[in-house]
Amino acid sequence: MRVVFILLLFAHRAFSQSDPAIPAEKIFEPADVNTLPQFPGGEKELLLFLSKNMQAPAVQDPGGFPGKTVATFVVNKDGGVSDIEIVRGAGIYGDELKRVLGAMPPWAPATLNGVPVRVRMTLPVHPHPDQSEAQPKSGAVIRLIDSALVWEGVRIKTEEIFEEVAVGPSFKVKKNKNKRRALAEALEAQFQINMSADDVRSIKRAGDLAGYIFRAQKGLVMFSKTGFQGKVERLITNRKTCDENGDCLNYVGAMIVPKGMVVTFFNQPKFKGEQMIIDASSEEVRIPSFFNLKFEGPVKTTSKTVNWREDIQSVRFLK
Repeated sequence: MRVVFILLLFAHRAFSQSDPAIPAEKIFEPADVNTLPQFPGGEKELLLFLSKNMQAPAVQDPGGFPGKTVATFVVNKDGGVSDIEIVRGAGIYGDELKRVLGAMPPWAPATLNGVPVRVRMTLPVHPHPDQSEAQPKSGAVIRLIDSALVWEGVRIKTEEIFEEVAVGPSFKVKKNKNKRRALAEALEAQFQINMSADDVRSIKRAGDLAGYIFRAQKGLVMFSKTGFQGKVERLITNRKTCDENGDCLNYVGAMIVPKGMVVTFFNQPKFKGEQMIIDASSEEVRIPSFFNLKFEGPVKTTSKTVNWREDIQSVRFLK
């Protein structure tokens, strides 16, 4: 059974130590070293490695699948991994995660004062079953991340891009519009959401950004491929234009409109032209393919000749 999960490997800001005498076998914490250990290719490659190698026993009740599972391990001076422990979520999935972590290729080791040292890393993952056999291809939809983890991701990226220490929710991201845009782009990729240019300009503080990202996870979900596959974008606010710069997907393969939302798509910018309306006010609407769209029930259009897979130019939301 394949497993789909979200990984957040939190890296803490590193501070140097001035004492040149480094005990040979001491295990340091991430905050105590100059450079952190790194998986070959970075976090994206680590996520890919885990996704390819994780196999968990079948779970009959998806609601019984483990929630956040946390592992700790030591990256040694030669890059090898040891002392793997599952500190949360022990059981059949924890055992499988421990096995796969033990099969990781060597990391680039941490250094302190230019010398490789041992460091203990913490890795939280959020597993849930890929239910593609029971419900074909729906497993690509990513589970909602809780607000605390969203904030942690925002805090880390804000400290990195703004070169600050101990960023709090009140930190003003508006003071540097270029860094604010870079921060938004990094978080868009991390959380698979899409912010309009107006949204980005309206964000003033780091806490506001975290709140926006958390809400966006509950928004409209667009997929670049049929069957809820491919690139994912989540939207929660209106888009006057959906252009090639990424305000929306260039090609829509599938879509999920959450309950309580009515979405109107236009084939011209600024909410003009022909319309396609998806009314999910009473229940969630899933469109597995934008090829040969069926305009019935909650899905309606003013023109069946428009190629809605490619010609969405603006979007309006009603909640």
